[in-house]
Formats: sequence, C-alpha cells, structure tokens
Amino acid sequence: MRLITQQTDVDKLHDYLFTKKEVQLSPALEQKLERLERCDGLIRAYGVRSQVVEMLIEYYKGKDQAYSKRTAYNDFQETQELFNSGYRHDIRRYNVDLIIGEVIKTKRQAEKLEVPDTRAMAACDANLIKINEKFFGETDKIDWSLIKRPMMIFSFDPSLINSDVPVEKEKLEKLINKFKTIRKKVNDKPVVQDITWEDVKP
Repeated sequence: MRLITQQTDVDKLHDYLFTKKEVQLSPALEQKLERLERCDGLIRAYGVRSQVVEMLIEYYKGKDQAYSKRTAYNDFQETQELFNSGYRHDIRRYNVDLIIGEVIKTKRQAEKLEVPDTRAMAACDANLIKINEKFFGETDKIDWSLIKRPMMIFSFDPSLINSDVPVEKEKLEKLINKFKTIRKKVNDKPVVQDITWEDVKP
C-alpha cells in the first residue's frame, strides 16, 4: 500500500532536524540534506545567490555528479526554508539571521583589536537593537486598552425568518409570556425526572 502525503522533502527534513518525530530518511533525502547543509554554509560565507549557485555546480562537477543549475537554484531556495529560524516559508527571517551574524562578526573583530574599538562595538549594539525593532517589533507599543469586547445587540424581526409569527404587539407579548412560563416550569423540574407535555402545558 502506498501512503499518499502532501509533505514535501523540506517538510520531512524539517521534522527530522527540528522535531521529536521519528523520521526515517531515504538515501535520496540523506543526499539532499547533505546538499542543503553545504549550501547553507556557502550562503553564510558568501551570501550572493549567483556566486553560491556557481560554487555548488563546480563542487558537484568535480565529484562527477549530475547537478544542474536548476537544482542549484532549488537548493538555494529550500536551504533558506529549512534553516530559517522562524516560520519556514517566510525566508526573510533567514536573511535577518545573516545580517545579525554579520553585525556580531564585526563586533567580535572590533573586540579583538589591540585597542578594542568601543565606538564600533557600540554601533553594532545599536544596529542589533534597530534590527530587533524593525523585524520583530516591540510588545510595549501595543495599546491593549484598545481591545474591546464586541457589542452584541439582539433583536427580533419576523421578516428575517420563514415562520408565521404574529406581528401584533399584544399577540406577540402573549406568545412570549407563554414560552417564559413553559421555560420556568421546565427549569423547576428535577433534572432526573422525565418531563411531559402535561407537566408544562398552560
């Protein structure tokens, strides 16, 4: 029996890497994971898609493996989806990770100078704060007092229902009182006792 599933290769690899699900990778998926991990390393080192794609093609060409430019571009896209730190299909988070990595790298280089460049380090900290505000927002900016419960107004309009309902005020009031009486009698009966029409009829 063949199992029909809508899971993509990236979905399966994501479950394998980042969840506690028991996932068995096929040989083809193991090869794909190796390709995407290699692509991830190249993206973080070089960043530019065209350069990364050419480097992947050259690498697999040197190993005498069939690897087309189309496969390389697909690997580039799927790498960002797989190793994204947020919602998988929003690859902006992946690019934000790259930017943060570059800022931190710059700060580390400023720290390693013979005379640490404190001005550059402070600028890096300021950029990290701006990145956080730009892409992740601030919960303090939300005015929770503006969130109100919706006002619900209940009304009765016989024209909106398919029923022969008396519209005269006196008849309508009489009908409403009748049902109020029935409801009161029902509520007064013990829960475990069966209720018959004789118990509640006017």
